[in-house]
Amino acid sequence: FRKNWAVERHGKWREPTFSSAVYPKFACGSGYIVSNKIHSWLVENKNLLQKFQGEDVSTGIWLSGLGIIHIQDDRWRCDLSCQHNAFSVPELNAGMVWWHWNNSKHCSSPCQPC
Repeated sequence: FRKNWAVERHGKWREPTFSSAVYPKFACGSGYIVSNKIHSWLVENKNLLQKFQGEDVSTGIWLSGLGIIHIQDDRWRCDLSCQHNAFSVPELNAGMVWWHWNNSKHCSSPCQPC
C-alpha cells in the first residue's frame, strides 16, 4: 500500500480534483483484492463515486471512510523489484514481460536468467 503519498499536480499522474496534499492509503496499481462486501458496496455506489486519476487512487479515496482492514502482502509488488513468488510486477515494458515470462517457463525463477 502507498501511505501519505503526495498528490501530483503535474505530469503523468496529475490529479486536478482531489484537494488534499496527500492521498489516503491506497493499494498500488500492481494489483489488489477486495472482499465481496466491498465489491458489492462499490457496485451499489458506482454512480455516486467520483473518478480520480487512477483506479487504485480512486479506490483508496472511496474506501478511506469505511474503516476497512488493509492486509499487506508483499507478493503484490509496487515497484520493479522481482521476487520469485510475486503475484505481479508493475511497470514492465514489452521486453521485460517477455524476459520474465521466458524465465518463468524455463528457469527456476522468473527473476533470474537460466
